[in-house]
Amino acid sequence: MDPRAEYRIFQRLRDLARDRAVLLVTHRITNVAIADRIVVLDDGKIVQEGTYAQLSQQPGLFQQLLSYQITSEPDGEKRETPA
Repeated sequence: MDPRAEYRIFQRLRDLARDRAVLLVTHRITNVAIADRIVVLDDGKIVQEGTYAQLSQQPGLFQQLLSYQITSEPDGEKRETPA
């Protein structure tokens, strides 16, 4: 899906989800930035919980996965990160 379509979908989801609980399951970590609360599961167990801002700054699985997605090309190859 291209970034514009993805943005429109998440904007619409945000509108529809107003005053409702929504369970969003995704492999793309940046998609959960709109969430009020994120629960990170590993092997069926809760290993972290918090907001996107909290989890992206705290050592753990969420930060590892986020770092991998930010520093990897779509084909899985690692790219240089700015120093």
